[in-house]
Amino acid sequence: MTDSKHTEYERLVQELYQTLHKAEGLETINVDQDVKIKGRSGCKHQIDVYWEFEMVGQVHRVAIECKHYKEGIEIGKLRDFFGVLHDIGDVKGIFVAKAGYDSGAIKFANYYNISLQEARVATDEDWEGRVKDINFNVTGCFVRITDANQG
Repeated sequence: MTDSKHTEYERLVQELYQTLHKAEGLETINVDQDVKIKGRSGCKHQIDVYWEFEMVGQVHRVAIECKHYKEGIEIGKLRDFFGVLHDIGDVKGIFVAKAGYDSGAIKFANYYNISLQEARVATDEDWEGRVKDINFNVTGCFVRITDANQG
């Protein structure tokens, strides 16, 4: 995977979350891509997608790790992300991957309350039990009436 593919995937996720916020009426939240945040240890961390907002005097922060891998995410990637979240402190973690997660990653994420999401092109299995295509047939007719006396 090239850096441009990874950056493209981060932008896609950033745009998806920005659109979701707007759809829920949260027009003032800016979802940023490629943000640097200094942790409690003094280390700087690169966050793929990030937003924060204040509501009723409380700051809410969300950090997203994006992986555009061909295979599912293994537990090590979740542990690395957990370390970043822990160092930053008081931030909600979301992990977005193209190809899903192995069972260890799922178990680890569930225990540490890291939300796992997938962003990918839909497969045929995704459409089972859902309407995929709606077809309309429209027949048009154009009638032109002219005055035969006008020539």
